[in-house]
Amino acid sequence: MGSIKYFLGCSSPEGFHSFFGELCPTHSGGYTYIIKGGPGTGKSSLMKRINSALTDAGIETELIYCSSDPASLDGVYAPALNCWICLLYTSDAAD
Repeated sequence: MGSIKYFLGCSSPEGFHSFFGELCPTHSGGYTYIIKGGPGTGKSSLMKRINSALTDAGIETELIYCSSDPASLDGVYAPALNCWICLLYTSDAAD
């Protein structure tokens, strides 16, 4: 098993377009875990480790990368578990 990799947002001449709504129905009945923290606190590293643990266990994942920083992982989705792990970026730890 492996991972499917893609972007769910893009910038265009008409502005930013998000496709998160198509992948994340509001009533999916699954689980969503949000990792919140400022820059450099290990959010992306944690998600990469979670993804490795899932794929090592034979669970296929979908990786969503940041459209403005393709090296940055914004989300991990495990369809078989109906489970999302995603980032919430903040500029201040008190947010």
